[in-house]
Amino acid sequence: NGMLAEVESRTGELEREMLVRQQAEAELRAVDRKKDEFLATLAHELRNPLAPMTNAVALVRRPDADALARDKAIGILDRQLRHMVRLIDDLLDVSRVATGKLSLHMENVDLLAVLRAAIELAEPVAAGRRLQLTSKLPAGACPVVGDSARLLQVFSNLLNNACRYTPPGGRIEVDARIVETSVEVAVHD
Repeated sequence: NGMLAEVESRTGELEREMLVRQQAEAELRAVDRKKDEFLATLAHELRNPLAPMTNAVALVRRPDADALARDKAIGILDRQLRHMVRLIDDLLDVSRVATGKLSLHMENVDLLAVLRAAIELAEPVAAGRRLQLTSKLPAGACPVVGDSARLLQVFSNLLNNACRYTPPGGRIEVDARIVETSVEVAVHD
């Protein structure tokens, strides 16, 4: 009886250890899946600024480009490079994803500036697909509290998807309006 009790006790311990290991394996798979999703999203986000940067470089290289066009191109390059630096900083801190902590840098942001930058990112894609990309934005600023890089990611992804899934020759409209203490943004494609 003593041996039977000891065998049952050890069997119970082994079953508990096996359950703990299975739970640990499931958690590791979930973390690995989150990491893969993060890396796929980041790769997509790093690719987005390249089209306006390429266009800006081509504009600067044109011998007939005037100073205003060159200044605009340099502004585009500056904004897109800063955006890429922020994304690369996220890549270097992958541990945040593994722990489920992707921090937001909350600050006062002009949402219209973010929307204009997102539209600027989508314009080459829209032009390449012969899409008409229009916007109706309020005059002045639309101050919000948010993470400007994340907001830019959201709106540029939304517009890039609209460009991707709108048939050639179609129309995409971006409308923003202030409603009481909120800003509403609508994208119609």
